[in-house]
Amino acid sequence: MKKILIAVKNKNDQTLLTHYIKKYFVCETLTVTNGEDALRLAIDYNPDVIIAEAGLKVYDELNLIEYLNTSFSTPVIAITGVNDNKFVNKLFSLGIISYIAKPINSYKLYENIESLFTAA
Repeated sequence: MKKILIAVKNKNDQTLLTHYIKKYFVCETLTVTNGEDALRLAIDYNPDVIIAEAGLKVYDELNLIEYLNTSFSTPVIAITGVNDNKFVNKLFSLGIISYIAKPINSYKLYENIESLFTAA
C-alpha cells in the first residue's frame, strides 16, 4: 500500500489534507506537526510521497524540505501560505516537485499525487 507522509504544523490542515487524500486514494497517511518527527517517519516508513509545509525546521534550524531532498529520493510536495514567485522559486531550488498554495485546492493535490503514483 502506498504511504504519504503529511508534515504540517496546523492540525486542521493535517485533517483536511488527510481527508482529501483518503477521498481520492487508497493509501496509508502518516501525520506529524514538526520537522524532527517528519524526518523520523521518513526514515522509519519510507513514504512514497511527502507533503511538507514550507518553513518546517529540523534540529538547528535546518529546513526540512532541503534536508529531505538532499538525503532521500522521495518526492516532496510543499504546502505554503506564501504565493510569492521568489519564495516559490526558492522551494523549487530546494528540490520540491510541486507546491500547493493555501487555501488547499483538493483537485491540485489530487493531480500532484496521481501523477506521482502513475509514474511509479
